[in-house]
Amino acid sequence: AEKNTILVDKSAFASSDTVAYTFAVKEIPADRPDITFDNNTYNVTVNVKKTETLNAITLSASVDKTTVPTIINQKLGKAILYKVVKDIDGTGFKPDVDFKFSLKVDGKVVKDDIIINVSKDETSRFVTGYYPVDTVLTFEETDAKGFECTEPVKTVTIIDETGEIPSAEVEFVNQRPQPGQTSITLS
Repeated sequence: AEKNTILVDKSAFASSDTVAYTFAVKEIPADRPDITFDNNTYNVTVNVKKTETLNAITLSASVDKTTVPTIINQKLGKAILYKVVKDIDGTGFKPDVDFKFSLKVDGKVVKDDIIINVSKDETSRFVTGYYPVDTVLTFEETDAKGFECTEPVKTVTIIDETGEIPSAEVEFVNQRPQPGQTSITLS
């Protein structure tokens, strides 16, 4: 049989001119990390009706409208971490060091090994994942490589302001320590 073709046996119409066929329908998800696709399987009924005339037998098909599913996909928002490093004089620069971050989603650690090296990226904006709207994200800079960070923990929420692409953006600014100063972190 060809694609999108149903083979119908004549004997199916022995007792009625209409035969109902039920098909299991499931969405084939695209390769899109920004969308959670509907994973359900739905049963759809197709009624096939036989009409006879003197010269021909005609089959027509129609979908039972009461069985048409509503497939629901969820648009996810980008979690964007923006990294800025400033030199002693306050100008921006891109040192070749690996800053390390962790990410908690609704209070649970989901990533504890986010590595960002600003010298290897033009924009210093890093997508760290995709999450549903209203998800609370807590980023923590866990290794500042000796650079000063006055606010190592920041919390943001995925929002959908424009109706197009939900997102949450957080910015971490590190300052190169002044010469002769020592930075110590006690835990």
